[in-house]
Amino acid sequence: MRLINTDTLEFEEFFGRSVPPYAILSHITGFDEFTYRSFLNKERTDRAGYKKIVDFCSFAQSRGLGWASIDRCCINSSSSAEVSEAINSVFAWFQDATECYAQLSDVPALSAGENAVMRAFERSRWFTRVWTLPELLAPKRVIFLNTDWAIIGVKDNSFQPSVDADERNLNRDIAAIPGIPLRFLMGEDLSKATFAERDGDPD
Repeated sequence: MRLINTDTLEFEEFFGRSVPPYAILSHITGFDEFTYRSFLNKERTDRAGYKKIVDFCSFAQSRGLGWASIDRCCINSSSSAEVSEAINSVFAWFQDATECYAQLSDVPALSAGENAVMRAFERSRWFTRVWTLPELLAPKRVIFLNTDWAIIGVKDNSFQPSVDADERNLNRDIAAIPGIPLRFLMGEDLSKATFAERDGDPD
């Protein structure tokens, strides 16, 4: 597994049980994302895609994590073997991450007010992505961040109040958006879903 050192912003590869605790990012892909090659060679570090990586690593480091994973950057898309492994491993990578951050770049700063933030949260393009479902369900806990990397709230399998009173539990809000039954957000095995639920009809 290829990870980014959140202090040096350099790659390092780990294998098997040697993988250290790491943060993983789920995000809205933009047109200016940094690829593996661009990051490796530190090309045009003035681009928005590079700033996203720096902000992600800074946030992870502020929470005590020395390693980070972000799809476009950590996967060499010119290698068909790596791309194939990534497709097959995405659920496990998100499941094994120490922390998962979902950064919603289309949700405004908290200063816009709770109502405005939550309206934007419910309409975020993040919920329309192909990879949203596995990236939402695999981790036990997902921390949702706005455009400024400030915490909106969390999805938590335990559905218990957060240790941090400022971290709003978003389980019920999230379940209402894509129509995912609440019990699956709380970790119930997806194999127990009915045919209707698998077809996207929770009723």
